[in-house]
Order: sequence, then C-alpha cells, then structure tokens
Amino acid sequence: MQLYSPDGRFDQLVLIREFRAGSDAAEAAPASAEQLLGRWQGQSATISADWHEADTSDVQLELGHAELEALRLLPDGGFVRLPEQVSQGGLRAGGRLAAGPGPDGAPDPPL
Repeated sequence: MQLYSPDGRFDQLVLIREFRAGSDAAEAAPASAEQLLGRWQGQSATISADWHEADTSDVQLELGHAELEALRLLPDGGFVRLPEQVSQGGLRAGGRLAAGPGPDGAPDPPL
C-alpha cells in the first residue's frame, strides 16, 4: 500500500504479507538491483469490481540501469515503481492520501 502525506508527497510503503494457514510457504529473499536487469516476460491481469473475468494480456519488460533508478526494492524480493507526488484529488484514507488515478482519471502509465 502506498501512503502519501496530506500535501501529496510519498510518505511510506506498507507491504502486507499473506501466507495460507498451515502452509510451509517461506518468504523470498530480498532481490538485488542487479538481479532485475534484463528482459522479463509474463502476463498482466486487470480485474474490475463490476466485471467477472480478468482482462489478461502478455507483457514484456526490459530493465536497464536507468529504469532501476525509479524502482523501490521490497523486502520480499519484489519491486514497485510509484509516483513521488500525487495530486490533492487522490483518495483520502486515514488523513493520508492513498495512490489513485491521476487528475485525468487515467492510472499511472505501465512500466
């Protein structure tokens, strides 16, 4: 979860870890920036509250040193790119701004 101060500046990132009860799942080791360099491919899924099926598509991502500058590494081995500033029109939650669509209603651009 991305939390922003009342003036719209990035404040903190909260990672919510979930494990299935009774499973022997272990947390992944933290990733290093060097491990993320190169070409990645996978599948993207967009799920809307009013649509029963996910809209899926194949995606590719090429990460070089310049792209790594904009990423924050997470303690579970993942990474996230987030805006350092959001508009005052963002969603309000507990006195802080939570990331939401931009001023034109469009989500952040893909990586």
